[in-house]
Order: sequence, then C-alpha cells, then structure tokens
Amino acid sequence: MTGVEPRLTAVDLGTGTPDARALDALIDQLEQRRWVEMTADWHLESRLLGAFGEDGAAIGLLRYVIQPIGPDQDCQQSIIDGMALTEAKILAFGTRPDRRRQGIGTALQRRAIADAAAAGCWQVRSHSAGGYRANHRLKFRLGFAFHPEVRGGDDRGGYFILPLRSGPVGDAAPGA
Repeated sequence: MTGVEPRLTAVDLGTGTPDARALDALIDQLEQRRWVEMTADWHLESRLLGAFGEDGAAIGLLRYVIQPIGPDQDCQQSIIDGMALTEAKILAFGTRPDRRRQGIGTALQRRAIADAAAAGCWQVRSHSAGGYRANHRLKFRLGFAFHPEVRGGDDRGGYFILPLRSGPVGDAAPGA
C-alpha cells in the first residue's frame, strides 16, 4: 500500500466532471462497461464509486446496486417477518493494473460494505469468475462466504456473500 489513501467518491458519469471523465476512461480500460451500464427492473438504486490518486487519475472503480434479494435469481422476493430483504450486489469492480496490491480494491470494497449497511441491506453479494483469484482472496480477507456456481463452463467461480445483519430481522450483526 502506498503512503496516501486513495480519495473515494460516488460518481455520476453524466455530469462531465473531471472525476466522471477519468472514471469513464478507466471503465473502458478495465473492460467493465457492460457491468457499469447493466440495469434491471428490480434495481432500487445504483451507485458507482471511484478511487482517485493524488493527481486526480482514476485508479479503481466499484459499481453496486441495491436490490431485493431473490428476483435476480428468478426467485420470489425474500421476505422475513413481513420485511422485504435487500442486498447490495457488486456488478463491476477493478483497479488499474499498475496500482494493484496497494489497498485500493480493499478500500472500495469496505466503502461499499459500509454504504450497504447504512442503507439497511441484509447482505453484500458479488459474483467472481474462477480466474480472478486475487479478488477471491480479497473477498475472503473481508469475511465473505463463498457459494460455488458453474457459469459458462467455469467451475471455479461463484458468489461471495457477506451478511450485514443476523438474528431476528430487526437486529444488527455484531460489529455492524
């Protein structure tokens, strides 16, 4: 990790600000455009986080949506004790190759987790293909559990899930 923490901020790509332009270029560099622009009827909110270096260059990104748990897996919406459960689902994530292994991805993931907890989400969920072993290690370090899933012949990937609350629906998880 470098001695300077990256500046993390939510970015609206449509604003034309220097942050938006820098992040837009990084999205293409990291081949994340499909996941940044993906929308679904069940998405309640969408947030794009950018990490920026001292010089203002975009060095990392993370896009997540807040959605009900269930519909994106062709299941009914999960409801417990009359409360509809929501999750933050990470759809796009990456760090500029020359800035990897410096804590930028960890900072972005932690920010998304904190934002999801503040929004009342039940969990954070993210799919990662089998080839992204560094992402798998990062998720495990942050306390995520793993549920394997075969996708397109890839039998090493799956969903990473981090519960944010436990016990009866109204109770917060320890340390949350």
